[in-house]
Order: sequence, then structure tokens, then C-alpha cells
Amino acid sequence: MRYFKKTDGHVAAFDDDQMTSAELVDVITAEKSAIELTTQYAELLSANDDLSSIDDIESEQYKTAMQRVNEAEAEYKSCDEYVSLKRLKNTKIWIPDDAVEMTADEIHAHKNPVITDEQLAATARSQRDTLIDRVSREIERRQDASADVTAWRVYRQFLRDIPDQDGFPTGINWGIQPAEFTGK
Repeated sequence: MRYFKKTDGHVAAFDDDQMTSAELVDVITAEKSAIELTTQYAELLSANDDLSSIDDIESEQYKTAMQRVNEAEAEYKSCDEYVSLKRLKNTKIWIPDDAVEMTADEIHAHKNPVITDEQLAATARSQRDTLIDRVSREIERRQDASADVTAWRVYRQFLRDIPDQDGFPTGINWGIQPAEFTGK
């Protein structure tokens, strides 16, 4: 894979097959003079030149020239060169002008982004909120069964205080659950 980064920060990745196709198209485009040597392509260019030199599009001369262009184009499109070019151009990838190939370090950083403390805190709060919901449902079930829920209430408060812990969000003490959950 080859990675390219634009000036706006967007990254594009292309596999070797895509890059090979793109490079072939670039080579063929650069070697256009060789393509122009084929009989079919030369005939098409000649017919187009003749057509562009006619001013009156209603004249018989124009209609004849247009027919010659159409025939030359059909002949060229049926030749192997055109089919190969078209197939390659359809697989061409576009690498923006402002994109530069990324270094190995940049690729590693892109694939393995650093998780910020804000992201860790958001994840921890989400996990904590889910756990508080489960504990609250457990308290309700146990109250309905007339069981002692004091330890569960203390644990729920402990969970609520997690963001105030030293080391939050990188080092979290989740506490010890008083007992197994009785439900889901």
C-alpha cells in the first residue's frame, strides 16, 4: 500500500495493483506520439482535422466529413490499443496535486492514532454510566425482594465519583461490586 496525504489532512491509500495501473496510464499518456502512429488513430485524427476545417455544418461536405469521423472512431474503438487504453484509464486513480506520499512514521501514526485523554474520559464515562444503570436496576430488584441494598448504594455512589479519582481517565479504580447481578 502507498499512502498519500493532502494539505487538508485527508489520507488516500492505494494498493500496488492500483498504482501499477495508474503508472501505466501515465506512461501511455506520456508516450502519446507512439499511439498516434497506429493507422486507426491517425485516421481518426485526420478525420477530425478535416471536420474542424468546415464552417457550414449544413453542407454535404460537413456530413461526409462527420461520417468519416464516425467510421474512423468506430474503427479505432475496435482495435486492441483502444480497448487496452480504455481498460487502463478506467482503473486510473487520481492523486491530487497537493498530495504527498507519506513516510513510514506518518503511516504508522495514521493507522495507530494516539487516543487523547478526552477520548479516554468519554469512553470511561460511557462504561461508568452503563454500569450505574445496571447497579440501579439491581438496587430496584433487591428492594422489591426486601433485601439490604446499602452496599449497592455505596457502590453506585463510588461509580458516580469515578471522574473525580486521581489518575482519571488513564488509571481508573472501578471498585468492587458487592455481589453478582441477579438480572440483566
